[in-house]
Amino acid sequence: MSETPKEPLKLDIAMVRAVLDGVAGSILVGDRNGILVDVNRRACEMLGYAHDELVGQPASIVHVPSELPLLEQSYALGLRGEPYSIHYTFLSKDGREIPVELRCTLIEAAGEPLLVALVLDSTEREAMLRDIVKKERALAVSTIAEGVAHEFNNLLARILACAEEGSEHALDLTVRKDLSRIIEASEEAGRIAEKLLAYARRRPLEKSLVSLTAIIEHALQIMEDDLAATKIAVLRDFEPLPAMMLDSGQIGQVFMNLIANARDAMPGGGALHVSARRVGGEAVVYVTDTGPGIPPEILADLFKPFVTTKGARAHSSVPGMGLGLSACDGIIASHGGSIAVDSVVGRGTTFVIRLPLPDDATKEKAGP
Repeated sequence: MSETPKEPLKLDIAMVRAVLDGVAGSILVGDRNGILVDVNRRACEMLGYAHDELVGQPASIVHVPSELPLLEQSYALGLRGEPYSIHYTFLSKDGREIPVELRCTLIEAAGEPLLVALVLDSTEREAMLRDIVKKERALAVSTIAEGVAHEFNNLLARILACAEEGSEHALDLTVRKDLSRIIEASEEAGRIAEKLLAYARRRPLEKSLVSLTAIIEHALQIMEDDLAATKIAVLRDFEPLPAMMLDSGQIGQVFMNLIANARDAMPGGGALHVSARRVGGEAVVYVTDTGPGIPPEILADLFKPFVTTKGARAHSSVPGMGLGLSACDGIIASHGGSIAVDSVVGRGTTFVIRLPLPDDATKEKAGP
């Protein structure tokens, strides 16, 4: 007995509006004549208009007058079916100028061409990048303080040991008093070093159930313009991975650092290959560049503070202090994982990050 063919699902206007309003970014939809036929909630919030104030108006209503010739040229390009990305300055209802990036795609609805523009607020993106730089600087200061405190403690331990041993054998009372003062001063200095360590230690992990590949993809998107400007091709190869308990902010900083290092290693262009695999009970991520490689004399100590191929210490014009990889090592270790490096001079470098996958109990809590 044959089944009756099912009717194709029909999308009504309310459903389409719900989808548009659920998108995180701002969306504008224009017809072949440059008239806005729809906008989503985020676009209305960004521009300060009500939905009905924009729909039916020419797209030029949201552009600064000086860029109208550019709008006409790019609109004609989009109607030819060529996806493109372009920077504009939007004009809000109250007269504010908003720098944006538009990514436009041509679609067809009821036989009519429509140009759909995803709007990225450049101001928000720049604020996000500034926040990342701020966090990186704070992490660098923290790493310096931690390294200094550890070295200080090591020196104090030697002074204290010598003073205690000397006090046991000194017969002269004056010498014994002087050694006692050295011991007291060393113990006080040790307490100061402990306070410095307490300040320097990274903030507690704020773990949640997240997608590791989504974190990596987010880092790649942030660095997208930098990589494109340096003519670096990005190759992605992600296997499906279960949700993991991670501090997304700190893990994101790890991949931002590795991608930035790869960019700096290939100033003349190259390829960046990022892959993720499930190997036994671990998620394994490989970040490979086609740069010049790392000299063997540096490779062995690469994850120690202040070891670097950049900056004045390495006679390089690329700025760097050798703190990023040390921080990455600490973050990955705090998640119960490991980071390693394999590099061949003249052929490139691969960083291998291993993070434990959740056990069955955690998977059950995560749900499907």
